[in-house]
Amino acid sequence: MVGRRRSHVVSIAEGVKKMIKMADIDPRDDFVKKGSFLNMSVYRNKLLAPGYRRSVLLGKELPPIDLSDPEMKELQAGLAPGVATCLGCSAPIVFNMVAKAGDMRRELLQKTLRKRGVFTLRELRKPELQKVLFTEVEQPTAVLESVGIDKKKADIIREAKDQLLAENLYFKMMFCGATGCMTVTTAAYPNHIWNHSYFHSAFENIGAMVAGLESGARVRLEKNKIKIPHKVIGFAGDGGTFDIGIQALSGVWERNQDTLTVTYDNEAYMNTGKQRCSSTPWGADTTTAPVGKVIKGKQTNPKDIIAIALAHNIPYVAQASPDDPVDLMMKVRKALLIPGAAYLRIIAPCPPGWDFEGDQTLEISKKAVDTGTFLSFEVETDNDNFARYFTINRLPEDYFDLEAHKDGIEDYSKSQGRFKHMFKKDELELLHTLQTKVDRSWENMKEFFGIEDE
Repeated sequence: MVGRRRSHVVSIAEGVKKMIKMADIDPRDDFVKKGSFLNMSVYRNKLLAPGYRRSVLLGKELPPIDLSDPEMKELQAGLAPGVATCLGCSAPIVFNMVAKAGDMRRELLQKTLRKRGVFTLRELRKPELQKVLFTEVEQPTAVLESVGIDKKKADIIREAKDQLLAENLYFKMMFCGATGCMTVTTAAYPNHIWNHSYFHSAFENIGAMVAGLESGARVRLEKNKIKIPHKVIGFAGDGGTFDIGIQALSGVWERNQDTLTVTYDNEAYMNTGKQRCSSTPWGADTTTAPVGKVIKGKQTNPKDIIAIALAHNIPYVAQASPDDPVDLMMKVRKALLIPGAAYLRIIAPCPPGWDFEGDQTLEISKKAVDTGTFLSFEVETDNDNFARYFTINRLPEDYFDLEAHKDGIEDYSKSQGRFKHMFKKDELELLHTLQTKVDRSWENMKEFFGIEDE
C-alpha cells in the first residue's frame, strides 16, 4: 500500500513539472541585475510589486490568498483597530495571519473538493467532517459514512491529497514560541489558543526549538512514522531574536534547516517592562535607556537583523506589516514553500510600550512603512547560482510624494509617547537626527538596489 501510494505521488510530481514547463513561467524575467553583495549577484524586481506572487526559487506563482474565504473575511474583520488582547497589541493579529496563510492544505483541499462537487461549503465547515477529513489515520467505514464519505468520495479525497503532496502544498504545521508577549496573549499555562501543535520554549531557545522539531519531523517522515511533511514555524519577539536568541538561530540558518522563524518586532522587551533592545530605534525612551538631562533615550542605532540573516545566505528573508494582510500572508506562503531556512520580520506596534492609543495600532504600522522607518520587501537567494533577487513590496510614500514628505518622521513619531521628548522646543534637533538616520537608511537601500524615485 505504501509503495503504490509513493509511485502515485511521483507520477503526479512529474506531471506538475511538465505543467510548469509548459506554462513557461520564469520569474527571473521580472528582475534586472544591479550589482553584487556578499558574493552574490543582486537582481532587483523591475516592478514595485505589492504582494508579488511569483517565486524565483520555485519557478512558479504561489497559491493566491482567497479573499472570498469566510475565514479570511472573519480574519480581516478582526483587523479592525484595537481588536486584540493587551490594549490593542498587534501580535495576536500577526499570529492569526501567519497561521491562516500557512494552512494551505486545508484551504486547497476544501477548494478542490468543492470544485469536484464532493462537498458543499456548508458541509465542509462542519467540525465532525473536518476532523475526519484532515486526519491521516485510517478511519473505519462506519466513521466515514457517518460524515457523508462513501468509497467514491474517499477515492477523490485521497487523489486530491496526493496531488497536493506532490506539489508540496499539503503539510501540517507545528508552532513554537519563545517566552514573551506571545506566551501571555496566546498560551498562558496550562492552556493555549492554537488549533495546531504548539510548543513553548524558553526565552533564548527559539532557534534550538525549531531545529529540534524540524529534525524530528524529518526523520519520522523518512521512517514512515508520519504520513505527511511537517513545517515548523517559530515565533519570538525582538529580544528573543535579535539579542538573547540569536546564537541558536544563527545555527539554524547556517545549517539551512527547513524552518520559518518569525519575529514580531515591538522594538523593546515589552513583556518585562519596556527595557531597551537592540531593535529599539535611536532616541526612543525606555526604562533602561530613559530620557534625562544629558542622555536623551537610546543612543545606539538598531541592529540590522536582515543583513545578518542575508549574511547566512538563507533562501528567503522578508519584512512585512500587519496593515497589509495579503502581502504578509503571501510572504508566509513563500517562506513555507521554498525549501530551507526562512526569516520573516513583522512590525508589531505595542500600545503601552510605544505609548499610543490601542485603536491606532494598524495606522501606526502603515505610517512606519510610509515614512521608511520600516521597509516592506523580500529577498530570495539562489545559492546554486550565486544570485539574490530583491523585491520591494510597498514604497515608502514619503520618498515618492513631496507633500507627504513635508511631515516626514514627525507624522510617525508624534503619536507615540516614546518620542515625545523630541517635540520640545529645545530638543527639535533630536527629531532632525532621527529623520536623517531614516533618510540615510532609505538612500542606502535605494542606491544599492537601483530604485528610482520616479
